[in-house]
Amino acid sequence: MLARALIVSAGLAVCVSAQVAANADLFDPARVIDVQVTMAKRAWNELRMQSRSIEKALSASRKQGEFDKPYTYFDADVVIDGVLFKGVGVRKKGFLGSQSATRPSLKIKLNRTDPDASIQGLTNLTFNNNKQDVSLVSQFLGYQIFNAAGSPAPRCGFARVTVNGRYLGVYSHVERIRDEVLERGFGSADGVLYEGTVVDFFPGWAKGFERKLGKRKRGLARIRAVTAALASPGEDLVDRVAELVDLDAFYRFWALEGLLGFWDGYSGNKNNFFCYLHPKTDKLHFLPWGADCLFMKYSLVDFDREAPVSVKTTGLLAHRLYQLPSGRARYEAEMRRLLSRHWDEDAIERELDRVEALLEPHLGTYQRRAVDAMDVVRDFVVQRRADILEEIDGGMPRWTKRPTPPFAIPVVGGEWEPSIWNAARKGDVEALSFHVRAGADVNEVSDLDGSHPLALAAMAGRAGAVAYLLEQGARVDDTDEDGDTALHQASFFGRLDVVDLLLAAGADRSIKNDKGLTPRMNAAIPWSAEIAGIMGFVGKAIGVEFDLEEIRQNRPEVARRLR
Repeated sequence: MLARALIVSAGLAVCVSAQVAANADLFDPARVIDVQVTMAKRAWNELRMQSRSIEKALSASRKQGEFDKPYTYFDADVVIDGVLFKGVGVRKKGFLGSQSATRPSLKIKLNRTDPDASIQGLTNLTFNNNKQDVSLVSQFLGYQIFNAAGSPAPRCGFARVTVNGRYLGVYSHVERIRDEVLERGFGSADGVLYEGTVVDFFPGWAKGFERKLGKRKRGLARIRAVTAALASPGEDLVDRVAELVDLDAFYRFWALEGLLGFWDGYSGNKNNFFCYLHPKTDKLHFLPWGADCLFMKYSLVDFDREAPVSVKTTGLLAHRLYQLPSGRARYEAEMRRLLSRHWDEDAIERELDRVEALLEPHLGTYQRRAVDAMDVVRDFVVQRRADILEEIDGGMPRWTKRPTPPFAIPVVGGEWEPSIWNAARKGDVEALSFHVRAGADVNEVSDLDGSHPLALAAMAGRAGAVAYLLEQGARVDDTDEDGDTALHQASFFGRLDVVDLLLAAGADRSIKNDKGLTPRMNAAIPWSAEIAGIMGFVGKAIGVEFDLEEIRQNRPEVARRLR
């Protein structure tokens, strides 16, 4: 039972001596380990300023197995609970949301110069800064619940991290998913391990899974086989997939992501997961990773109040199974089993109380909000059972929204080479005219991102391009794959001139997109750091520099004109 898995004896002593520390469990949930890093000041400054750009991180080159690796190791000495390791390697880590120049997440390679250096058999240690988890407990508690429910996951503890005498606060100490996790979860580490970051089982994306262990040829063959099975119609989908994926294990993993509100995982965002091809069963298993976005009712990247709260189907495997009555029934049965056997609100609340008391003396001045954030987690935990049972009373809700292929920013010389869509986003009327004369369809939808030229020009605020496309017969109310028209885009991004042009062309201001929002409602969404972040992300994705302050000021006027 989860209660037994979460309750930790209050009698455990905190180990402080070097001799004891070397034998104490580095993932002991009853203690905060001490990590002190010493390195050249210039090296530290270079390390913390290294970064990963969105253009490279989400480049279409990932489809060919080319992964952005911007972080390098630097020499350092590290003391872990009083045990000194000299000449180790330290590097920054983090994808996009967790990057920080002041409190970077860190990887420590103990055996970089001494091949025999390790602590409790570990040669590589991972310390996450919890930038996206103010409560500090998302990974710690989430992985604990996965493991308690029988779905393999890494262990996680806490660490207080100091670099060159400067205290950086409490970090999550997360076990690297390698041999120990695989041996513990599957009884063997001889299979093929892949990490999934913004990737899914779509045609052409097999190499987008990043291989970590095992034979490349065997792993690619399995990923391509799953892709082919999911792309094929027919009522025998379950039989085809069951030969390739351990479905009992997948439903458990999937339902746990749904139960915990993991919006940035596989089923919620085709992100933050590992796939392991078991050497004995020859079937794929899924493991959670990057779990710093749990205990949230709604997604932060695809916010939709109409979407179910009990299940997430952005991952293609989850979506295809969920469209089958048998798949919904099987998911419901697993969810009810988890609620009955592994969701113990009292035990989780006691664990939160214990962790709050454990961490309080170690919180940095910038981490004091963790106490309030833990209350938000408590509220989620207390309400979760009722929210789910109310929704699935009478069966799982239908949800047919089809996942899109993984997001990919075209590389220079690649998919954004001269095209009508590229000209539209740039507002290059001369180039648009060239493409039209060459026979391009002004209403053609891009295979890359599902956009049509008018919407791209509207989003980017290219009034001249919008006017030209309308003159050339662009259909003003065409929608993209999310049901958004050009007026939806222009309204959300506060493009006053473009809104006036579209209205003059007869744009329908009452059309609702797939989230039930009209263009005016798009413009009226309250301004927030989250909205600004989305706009910044979109701007980088389409290669347009947005003036966020101008957008913020224009949106209320756009909403007024559309009223």
